[in-house]
Amino acid sequence: MRIALKLTALTFFCLCLLVAGNVNAAPRYWIYLKGKDTKGYKPEKNLSPATLSHRKQAGKALDQFSDVPLNVAYLQQLQSKGIKTRVASKWLNAVSAELSNEQLQQLDEMPFVLRAEPFRVHFKPASFKNEEAAEKASPGYSPPLKQINAEYFDRHDLDGSGIVVGLIDAGFRDADKQQALRHVFMRNQVKATLDKVDSNHNNNFFRNASGSVDTHGSTVLRHVAGYDSTTHIKSGCATGATFYLARTDDAKHEFRGEEDYWLAAMEWMDSAGVRIINTSLGYALGFDKPIENYRPDQMDGGSSAVVRAANMAVTDKDILVIVSAGNDGGNNDWRYYISTPADGKEVLSIGATLDPPYPRADYSGIGPAALPWLKPNLSCYSLNGTSFSAPVISGFAACVLQANPALTTLQLRDVLEKSANLYPYGNNYIGYGWPDAEKAVKLAKKPDAELDGAEEIKANNLKKEIDGSYTIKIKQGSEREAELFHKKDKRNVVSQEEVKLDGKYIHFTRPDGVDRTTVVDGLKVYEVIW
Repeated sequence: MRIALKLTALTFFCLCLLVAGNVNAAPRYWIYLKGKDTKGYKPEKNLSPATLSHRKQAGKALDQFSDVPLNVAYLQQLQSKGIKTRVASKWLNAVSAELSNEQLQQLDEMPFVLRAEPFRVHFKPASFKNEEAAEKASPGYSPPLKQINAEYFDRHDLDGSGIVVGLIDAGFRDADKQQALRHVFMRNQVKATLDKVDSNHNNNFFRNASGSVDTHGSTVLRHVAGYDSTTHIKSGCATGATFYLARTDDAKHEFRGEEDYWLAAMEWMDSAGVRIINTSLGYALGFDKPIENYRPDQMDGGSSAVVRAANMAVTDKDILVIVSAGNDGGNNDWRYYISTPADGKEVLSIGATLDPPYPRADYSGIGPAALPWLKPNLSCYSLNGTSFSAPVISGFAACVLQANPALTTLQLRDVLEKSANLYPYGNNYIGYGWPDAEKAVKLAKKPDAELDGAEEIKANNLKKEIDGSYTIKIKQGSEREAELFHKKDKRNVVSQEEVKLDGKYIHFTRPDGVDRTTVVDGLKVYEVIW
């Protein structure tokens, strides 16, 4: 599993890749089953009151096939063949297991087995040294919180109170010792934890770790709910939210991920009534057995088990799933592909921007042109990877949902996108841009609220200079530079460009092969149609 962190020589320590346990171990597969025994199944006996209440409010069916437990007879037959299952997924009607070639052949003789699919993943660790330094250099609100106008939440007493948020990540080592998370633990806002890497760790969830990246989840939590009372720096919007934390990645095994653990955590959080799930993990590549790697064309929103489960969580369970877009934007082979499950149509995928005027971070995953839906959906500031832009948006979403708890997940997702500065002119570099707290709260309370948005301009209405450049007079702007996204069509970017302002004017030219240019000046956006 890949943690969505930026890895650069300047930002991170040099980390040695360790051999993932026993590389000669049998490959891991998902075994998909045919049908279930639905006789006698009753939702009220299998789902928590919180989940039932949530689904009733959202208008979702209570009696869902995906909630029915797996057929016990099928599991017993697998066991009789010496197949030891690891995780059972009700949603996918599948179990995970390590299979020898002989066992794989035996599955062909079992009429209740639909198919077996191998796991494919790669995991990248990193440190967070520069990320913390950036926050300390920005008193009051962290840079991403300033970008999204989080101060508005504070002025209107919105801190995510009453909203249940789940985090699926690597370890949460010493999260309870972080000054910025002290309030979360003093007020008992962490309601439950799940350690799928080592069940024995559940009794000491915040101490045990298998590697250096087991503080990753702690840092993610800080970006959702952090506030340091000694420095008075706020790093997360949802300081009052309730949390369920799941550790699904084993830091010792850098070449093998834990898709099955991830799915188990999703189903556990659904049973607890979680409304928003943040996962700063992604799946794409693996090096120990290259034949099991995902291909770029499989980042299609449906090929992986995790993306199918993530989409189901949104559409069937009414859970907003927020996923980091990944950091392959600088990888030539994967430059225009986003790792799964960020490729899912229903999930909210989050990219990263840098300092004002907020260009796409060079590492941030770029949405594939082949997908019929926009990816990423949104972006926000992060120096060290989309791992830390996604949780900022998760905290943001919790505050918006607090403003109107009656919103369904699809309505909430719609509000977040419409509140972003580029909407409706999203692109595959930064999605619809970064959301604004004031706009989002107003839309949450009144979906048809009229808000200032992007302005469309025909190029033939612009002033053309002698040198062939075009000019826009600034109506609203706070930066000394404007960011331009040159696009070959409505959404796919050819290049991004920073242009210095000339007094009250922006001067720019049209590159070859460009049909549209999105001009971002502070909070004001212009969509130039060539």
